[in-house]
Amino acid sequence: MLPKFLEARWADLRYAARTMRKNPGFTAVGVISLALGIGANTAIFTLVDAVLLRMLPVKDPQQLYVIARNPERPNFSWTYPDYAASRDQSHGFTGVIAYGGVNPFGFQVASSGEPRTEVAVGVQVSGNYFEVLGVEPALGRVLNPEDDRQPGAGPYLVLSHSFWRRRFAADPRVVGATVRVNDYPFTVVGVSRGGFTGVEIGVAPDFFIPHRRAHLPSCISPRPDRLAGASQPG
Repeated sequence: MLPKFLEARWADLRYAARTMRKNPGFTAVGVISLALGIGANTAIFTLVDAVLLRMLPVKDPQQLYVIARNPERPNFSWTYPDYAASRDQSHGFTGVIAYGGVNPFGFQVASSGEPRTEVAVGVQVSGNYFEVLGVEPALGRVLNPEDDRQPGAGPYLVLSHSFWRRRFAADPRVVGATVRVNDYPFTVVGVSRGGFTGVEIGVAPDFFIPHRRAHLPSCISPRPDRLAGASQPG
């Protein structure tokens, strides 16, 4: 014989089952509401996991810090000399990088038979961006400090791995090809490794350009929006 509390629960279940059979409309509404609630909770958890819990796909992400000058001015932009001074005079970080916000650009493959301009999102970064983050190329090479040494030097560009696969069908011959960004020519020097999407969760640029192309007003902004530093290990 079942204990009394189990008998009571069993009776409740039988009563609920009879009620649902007698009221199929009510039962359907209840099931749909439950399914929607579970789906919404799953979606929220997935978003929280992506934004708050998942680590950035870079080397030692727990040692990466965003450097802010004035939290009351979130849209404040650094000048390139500001960044260079922070990079060269900082003793608390193994490296300091600069990067701008992701912006839409007109992107065109210059060597195609019928050039067509499409919208692609790019980000301007300092030459040591990939080096400090410990990101290796999947193809060719990534940007280096020499690409960002002098204004106007190195009209080079690195494609993201996902954009390379989507736009160029993972063609290895893309290295050395000329593309046009806002009608200005850039040479593709490499493709970043798979899974790397930058240093902001939820933001996935299609390509990376050196900051020192910034003297071109029709192409990119002259000011890096953000700085980040990699702390000393241990």
